[in-house]
Amino acid sequence: MKKQIHMDFDQNGMLQEKNFELFYINNLSGIDMKTRSHDFYEFTFFLNGKVSICIENTEYSLFPGHVLLLPPRTVHHVSYMDSDTPYASFIIIVSKEYFGHLLERTNDYGYILSQTIRTKNYLYHLDPATFKLLQNKIFHLLEEQNTERFGKSEQVTVYFHDLILTLNRIVYELAHPKEKEAERTLAHDLAIYIEQNLKEEISLDLLAKQFFVSKYHISHIFKDTFCVTLHQYLTKKRLELVRASLLGNEDISNKYMDYGFKDYSGLFRAFKKEYGMSPKEYQKQYAIRRDL
Repeated sequence: MKKQIHMDFDQNGMLQEKNFELFYINNLSGIDMKTRSHDFYEFTFFLNGKVSICIENTEYSLFPGHVLLLPPRTVHHVSYMDSDTPYASFIIIVSKEYFGHLLERTNDYGYILSQTIRTKNYLYHLDPATFKLLQNKIFHLLEEQNTERFGKSEQVTVYFHDLILTLNRIVYELAHPKEKEAERTLAHDLAIYIEQNLKEEISLDLLAKQFFVSKYHISHIFKDTFCVTLHQYLTKKRLELVRASLLGNEDISNKYMDYGFKDYSGLFRAFKKEYGMSPKEYQKQYAIRRDL
C-alpha cells in the first residue's frame, strides 16, 4: 500500500499530540488569514511562495531559506503577495511543556528563543547550503514518522532533537561569526565546498588545487573525519539530494546531471544500493502528498 505523508494544520492553538507535530503546507487556500496567536511554539521553514507575515504590527516578507520562530501568544497574520506563485513550507509546532522539557536538559535548545525574545527578530535568513542541511534533517524526520520500523518512537525523538539543536547552533554561529571563523577546520571547509558544488565534477586533484594542500592529505581527512572515502562521501551527499526530490514528488528520470551523476543508470544503482529500493519504489512509498 502506498504510504503518504498527510498533515492537516490545526490553527486553533491546539496540539493533537503531546509533544510536537510536523506539517507540510503547500496550499494557503484553507489557511485562516485573520490575526491570531496560539499557545505553542511555531517554527516555519519557508520553501517557496510570495507571502508576507505581520508580527506584533511589523511586516516581514518571506523568501525561500527563511526560518521563522513564533513564541506562544505572538500576535501575527499571513498575507498573500502573489497568489499565483506556489506556496510551500514545513511547519513544526511544539508544546510549551515539551519545549520546557528540552530546556531542562540544556539551555542550548533555547538559544534561538532567547535571541528572538531579546531582539524581537523572528526571522532568520540562511544561505542555501545551511537551509538544505535543515531540510534534509526534516526529511529524515518525515521518513521515520512514516515507517513502522523497530525503535520508531525513539528515533523520531532523536531526529527532532537533532533538528532543533542544529537550528540553535546555526543561529548562534550567525550571532558569533568571529568565533565560528576561529573554529573552522579544513574538514569543515571541504564539507561546505562540496555542499555548494555537488552538481560539479569533484576530485581529489581539484580539491587539492582549491585548498592548496596535497590530495593525500585530503584523502586522509575524509577517512579520519568522515570515515569514508571522498567518492563515498560525494555519493551519499548526492543521494540525499535525490531523496529530497523524490520526497517532494519530483520526476528525476531526466535530471541525473543535476545531482552530479553522469547517467540515470549510475544514479539508479547507487540509490538502490544505499536505500534498498529503486527511486520509483522509494517515491511511491514515501512521497509527500501534493493535494493537501
